[in-house]
Amino acid sequence: MYTSADGRKRTAIVINNDQLDVTLITQLSNEDCVAVEVCSEAVKFYSVSMHFNSQRDIEEDIRQLEKVMDYTKRNGLIIDVDRNAGSKMWHNRAGKA
Repeated sequence: MYTSADGRKRTAIVINNDQLDVTLITQLSNEDCVAVEVCSEAVKFYSVSMHFNSQRDIEEDIRQLEKVMDYTKRNGLIIDVDRNAGSKMWHNRAGKA
């Protein structure tokens, strides 16, 4: 399991394949963003898991995602984002969107 930062961790990447070489990209990772490089004999790609905090301006999270995309240019990238958005559509009592 890959996580980053000393504080509360809201994101992680779990790799369940010993055929893959995985490296945490520390300069892109923090408590709300985990970025890794995944390599095998046949393939190299990147993966990022991000938590977009609804209490913070979304532009900050978008800038972080842009940093990851700049770093991984011309390589495969899997992006996973959790926004914790509330909606009446899925019976959120507060109805926050």
